[in-house]
Formats: sequence, structure tokens, C-alpha cells
Amino acid sequence: MLKLRKEIVATKEGGAITGEERLREHANSVYGALLSYEGRPAEYLIDRIQVLERELRDVEKSFDDLMDEDLRSVNDALKRKGLPPITPS
Repeated sequence: MLKLRKEIVATKEGGAITGEERLREHANSVYGALLSYEGRPAEYLIDRIQVLERELRDVEKSFDDLMDEDLRSVNDALKRKGLPPITPS
């Protein structure tokens, strides 16, 4: 789960000073660029959005795989102990 989190957000200590950028920070940069110009978005911004969408789909697939595999084993262990399963919302 931590590996997935590191794909989405900067996790190094020190906040913005580290220079670490992940999916969230890249999306914020594109969003800011789009808002700061009143004209049609530049082609490089459209291309960047498409790249970020692909990266997000990859993270979503990894998360789905994690839920399918790891959550199943955790729920099996919980069931053996008579506890309710974890259900993603």
C-alpha cells in the first residue's frame, strides 16, 4: 500500500523543499498552467494530461490487484478469527 501511495504523492520528509514530484504534483502543475492562460491549451499540456491519465490508470490497476490479492487473504484470516471482512468503499 505504501508503494502505491509513493506513486501518487510525494512522501519524502521536508515538504516541497525535497523537489520530489509524483502524480498529484504533476497534475497540480498542469492544472495551474491551464488556469493561468485564457487561450486554448497548448499541445504539450494536452499531451501531458494524456500521460498523467495513463499513469493514473496504472496506479488504479495496481490498487485493484492489491485489493483482489492481499485483501482476500486478509479477509480469510479475519473470517477464521470470526471477525467481519474488510470491504472497500
